Amino acid sequence: MQNPVCWQAKFLKLARFLLLYGKISRKIDNRCNKGSGFFMIRMTERAIKAIQSLAEERAEEGQRMRLSIKSGGCSGMEYAMEFAHKEDSDDAYEQDGLSYLVDRKSMKLLDGCEIDFDDGLSGKGFEIRNPNAESTCGCGRSFA
Repeated sequence: MQNPVCWQAKFLKLARFLLLYGKISRKIDNRCNKGSGFFMIRMTERAIKAIQSLAEERAEEGQRMRLSIKSGGCSGMEYAMEFAHKEDSDDAYEQDGLSYLVDRKSMKLLDGCEIDFDDGLSGKGFEIRNPNAESTCGCGRSFA
C-alpha cells in the first residue's frame, strides 16, 4: 500500500497543475492529512498580508497566529485569532509563506473555511466564511 502522505503530495501537485491551466475552478491552497483525512482552510491574499502585518507589530519571537473556536458569542461559539507559541494541542499549517496554528479541537468546525480581511469603509476586519455554521450572528464573529 502506498504511503498516504506521498499520495496526497501527488494529488496536490496534480490539483495545482490543473488550477494553473484552468481545468478546475476550486482553488486548493492548503490541504494536510491530520488523522482522519484532509483538512482545509483557505486564506485570501488580503488576510495573509493583514496577519503578517499584525505579526510584525504584535507577535513575540516564535509566535504564530492561532485559529480556534471558543464557547461564547451571540450564537454559542466564536472564532478566536491570537498570536501564540505552538502547544501540544495545535497543528501547524502553512499557506503562501504564512505559518499558522489550528487548535485540534477546532479543526472539524474550521474545515472548509475561507478567511478574508476587509479594511474598506464598512469593513469588519477579518471575515470567516464557514460552511459548517448552521447560523451566524450579524457581527460575523460567532456561529452555531
